[in-house]
Amino acid sequence: MSVPFAPTLAGVQLMGLAWWLLLPAAAGGAWAICKLYRRETEPYPEARRWLFGLRAAAIALLALLLSQPVLHRVFARYQPPLVLVLRDNSPSMKVQDRQEPVERKLREAVVLGLIDAKLRDTRAEEAAQGLERAHADLEAATVSARQALQVLQQSAPDAGAARDRLAETRQGLAAAAKKLDAALDAWQGAPGAEAGELGAARKSAQDLKKLDGELGESDLENAQARQLLATRAHGVHELALALEKHAAAARMRQDLADRALAAQDRPEIQAALKKLAGMDRAALVDAVLDGKVAQAAGDRVQTVSYRLDSKLRPIEGAREEDAELEDAGTKGETDLATPLLRLAERHAQDPIAAVVLCSDGRHTSGPAPEEAARALAARGIVLHTLGAGGLEAPFDLCVARLEGSPSVFLDETIRLTAHLKVAGLQSSPGGPEIKNAKLVLRRGDEVLDERAAAFGRDGWFQQEFELKAEQAGTHVYGVTLEPLPGEALAENNHAEAVVDVANDRLKVLLADLMPRWESRYVASLLRRERKMTLDERWLLSGDGLGPKPAALPDDEQALEACDVVILGDIPRTGSTRPRRSGSLSTSATAAGSWCSWPVPMRCRGATPTDRWPSCFP
Repeated sequence: MSVPFAPTLAGVQLMGLAWWLLLPAAAGGAWAICKLYRRETEPYPEARRWLFGLRAAAIALLALLLSQPVLHRVFARYQPPLVLVLRDNSPSMKVQDRQEPVERKLREAVVLGLIDAKLRDTRAEEAAQGLERAHADLEAATVSARQALQVLQQSAPDAGAARDRLAETRQGLAAAAKKLDAALDAWQGAPGAEAGELGAARKSAQDLKKLDGELGESDLENAQARQLLATRAHGVHELALALEKHAAAARMRQDLADRALAAQDRPEIQAALKKLAGMDRAALVDAVLDGKVAQAAGDRVQTVSYRLDSKLRPIEGAREEDAELEDAGTKGETDLATPLLRLAERHAQDPIAAVVLCSDGRHTSGPAPEEAARALAARGIVLHTLGAGGLEAPFDLCVARLEGSPSVFLDETIRLTAHLKVAGLQSSPGGPEIKNAKLVLRRGDEVLDERAAAFGRDGWFQQEFELKAEQAGTHVYGVTLEPLPGEALAENNHAEAVVDVANDRLKVLLADLMPRWESRYVASLLRRERKMTLDERWLLSGDGLGPKPAALPDDEQALEACDVVILGDIPRTGSTRPRRSGSLSTSATAAGSWCSWPVPMRCRGATPTDRWPSCFP
């Protein structure tokens, strides 16, 4: 619906001096100018008329400028609200829900327009809907009755408030009775309706009307009446439970009727079911949005659609400036929250009426979708969800993740744990017969382990792997579950983990005069670090405990092999090679090592260049 531009309001507004003040001032100024220049223009009678005209025009222009006139014109135009449609295009939306019962597929075909809706007998479905609405009214009436009973049981009972609650209860009962009668009328002619089910439902309707009359006659002034009210409140609850069972029975009758219709050998029905069997979840969402929803919306709203997988991309027909949206996730993952926030930011200046998220609900990365929904609600944007997928999970084997030690050394044991998830095992056509699947562990293209994984139920399973680190370097280990017949999705049957195998440990040299608390603390930390080999040298070893060690090794190669050198307060007698102390920093830098030493007490004030020669022998 579009309305062309049409002027609805036009006029002039004076934003400067008021007209009642400006007009007298302009008239007085014109009279004064004419009076003043009359004698000057007497010698020029022919030019007098033009001079007076020019002066009058100057006075009029000055008055116009002082009045500050503004010419405005207002147009009315209908601007359709913007609806952002986000369609999930992640790998899980490529699943075909083959486990769905045929009656549900038949209803999907009717919604998509593949089958004429008149072929279905929906009287049982209408009865179920009426029973569910009556059940909702009875639930509200139960709450009101219990509130009335609670008011009467207080230390100071309020009979007036209790009567108000009872009035609400009776209104709920009356509404439920009306909807129940309509539902029973629809159920009466439904195919497959049994007399026992209808009889029980009609008895519930009679009990409902009887209970309504009893509540209208309730006396709230004595304890016996209060006890009777408690019994009647419980009766309302029992009726609500009975209606819930009747609604389930009507739904079952509708399922049987649709199943019988799908079993008929009618060409249009079989062709529609065959076409529906070849559509995945994404195709179903596209068919619904591009068909029924687009026809219902028409020109009343403006829609901008996006696809969500590893990136957020506009569908054909969206605005060109939306073609370069930022990355919304990594490949193979689904983030339902971040794209919602980025869309709202990108369309901050547009009149967004609502955001529609079409997804199967699989959220694997990013913040929680509830946070995005709250952020949109705070901006006044309504979020609607359109669910895709079956009521029961399709048969699928998934390697959720592969965990293990991120780094080990040569000849150590690499421990990997594969977390496997099984869903829809019982709902698959051959589910109960499927027990084993082949699980393969690879390092690159090399097969390291093969085993059979047994699955007898839905849920999480773990498989442990232990192997020896025989090759140094960074390796990518992958676990793969070979797809089984009837599996819905094979893209999630693989997971990887990166393990770094180190060739040798870091060599650390720690030397100090005595084991002070600082040195002992550093040594205790390094001792526990399995990636390091610590060489501790305490120069004061005590009398009679053997020769005192040197602070630095005598072998030049042994010193260069140290990756980290930590020196404490070393006296002049702590080293046997004075010349090496001054070049320690240079040699460590050249070898790619790290050298650290604190400033000894006796060397405070010395420059870094002469600190080692003056403090070391």
